[in-house]
Amino acid sequence: MQDPGDKRPTAAACPALFIGNENMINDKHSATLDNETPAHIKALIESLEANANTSMKTAMTAMTNMGEMGVLLAFMSNSFSIGNTHELAVLIVDTLKRYELDSAVQISLLGDVTYVSSQEPISQEDKDILIKSRHIERMQEENQQFIVNYDDATLLVKNMPEDEETRGRYRDHLTSLMEAANARLQSFMVHQEISEVVKDASQSLTEIEKIHRQQKEITTKITDELSQQLAKTFDGMGLTEEQEDDILDFVHVSVECLLENLKSSNQADNMLVDIIKRLKHYS
Repeated sequence: MQDPGDKRPTAAACPALFIGNENMINDKHSATLDNETPAHIKALIESLEANANTSMKTAMTAMTNMGEMGVLLAFMSNSFSIGNTHELAVLIVDTLKRYELDSAVQISLLGDVTYVSSQEPISQEDKDILIKSRHIERMQEENQQFIVNYDDATLLVKNMPEDEETRGRYRDHLTSLMEAANARLQSFMVHQEISEVVKDASQSLTEIEKIHRQQKEITTKITDELSQQLAKTFDGMGLTEEQEDDILDFVHVSVECLLENLKSSNQADNMLVDIIKRLKHYS
């Protein structure tokens, strides 16, 4: 029996420490929170748990979005190594397969139309949808079907995800992808138009060079015939030999000046030929 003057706590007043398995501890913790924890503490704990869950979900969404953006960036990078509309259409469809999307695409370039589908050959139904979508607004969405329409390229996706958050991300990714594809297509158009202009210029310059060469040959022939004709004419004019020589010398000097002028044009001819060769290289 403890002395009444002794202020030390008795064994009965001391909390007991029980060592057991983890489940027992968790059960006691839960029971303590349920039975003994003040309401404001319980609310704080629940708030922290909710915040932790939200942060985890946000982090997972961010990582997922980064992975999806990586697919989009890979498309943009790879698009610079392709050189025609069919390869571009195939790249679009193959990229969307990485999103597990079933798609079809139509690309037109100066009257040449290309169709590619993730399920080749493209069905007539999908082709009709793409054709009809050429004159609609930029985006159209109905159920799991999503259409993105740019100036010369149209994309049809037939199995958009049902989850609204994922669907929203995919909608943004697909719009960006088609914008990049359309920009690449515009560069194809510019390159092809330049090639046509270069080809036409090359043909025109070749024709000019040919005409120029013929004119030189004709001029040389005319001057030779003129000298010969003058010599024959002098025979019947009763001119003295000295007079004939003076006239022929005058003619010869004029002809020589004309021929010298033609020779100086050879530099221009060489420049013209060089331009033609360079244009043919780029045509």
